[in-house]
Amino acid sequence: DCPNCESEVLAALVKCWTGKARADLPPSIQGVEVESEVLLNMSFTVPQKDGVTLQVNATHPLGKELVAIWAVTEEIVTGTIGGGPEKTNPLLTGLWESDPNATTKEGLAVSLNTSDLTVGGIFRLYVFVRQDPATCNGTCHLSQEAVASLPFYICRTAQPDEACYGHVRYAMTTGIHAHPQTYPGVTADSSFDDFQMVLYQTGNGSCPAPCGHRDWCHTSVPNEECYGHVRWAMDHGLKESPARYPWYLKEHGVTFEAFQKFMYQQKLGICPNPCAKV
Repeated sequence: DCPNCESEVLAALVKCWTGKARADLPPSIQGVEVESEVLLNMSFTVPQKDGVTLQVNATHPLGKELVAIWAVTEEIVTGTIGGGPEKTNPLLTGLWESDPNATTKEGLAVSLNTSDLTVGGIFRLYVFVRQDPATCNGTCHLSQEAVASLPFYICRTAQPDEACYGHVRYAMTTGIHAHPQTYPGVTADSSFDDFQMVLYQTGNGSCPAPCGHRDWCHTSVPNEECYGHVRWAMDHGLKESPARYPWYLKEHGVTFEAFQKFMYQQKLGICPNPCAKV
């Protein structure tokens, strides 16, 4: 808890406005590692597991010793237009070794216990980096910090005794041949995880996201069911029922991917996540 803390962004703005760097410079975060892998887009997936290793790579411009504070919340959004993240999500307990009641953990490298987090659940990891008060003899600028906020979800590759497994096997052996247009982005040669990811992203088969396919995406193409729905929304739906679509889809030059992203987010059982940024 640090209501007076100021981030590295503020320090950069002060330098931009005044042309001078502040004397009490904040630290900077170069990256975050999960299971010894540096995150490229600051998001990740993990299975239910006791002992997910986390490490923040950070430096201070004056070479000061640093400490990190970690915390996790559920990723809950508001019911307002745009669905912005809630500001008051409670910190979760039972995730940090040595103290089951702790809501935070201190250290540049820590261990996270995701064993009791819900499969398919979406969460947010926070890490706050400050000068280490144990090493500065009361001279720390503890109000200066760097912050990273990382969304993550709990993945699970379906097992034979689970409903999702049967849906995936049906899609692989029967569905893709009988109705290929309803399985965007996969072919008869695609892997089990590919099919499970399609079912997860389209909201079918009671499937969670499989592990190892965090960045899977597919922009729909002609002859796929998703493509037809997106084109209809762009060419007819927006004109006939504008109230059904968010404001940003009504702007000039909006892309196919933006409409597909909207349909993916609605979980209508039709469209996967498109690849292009929107």
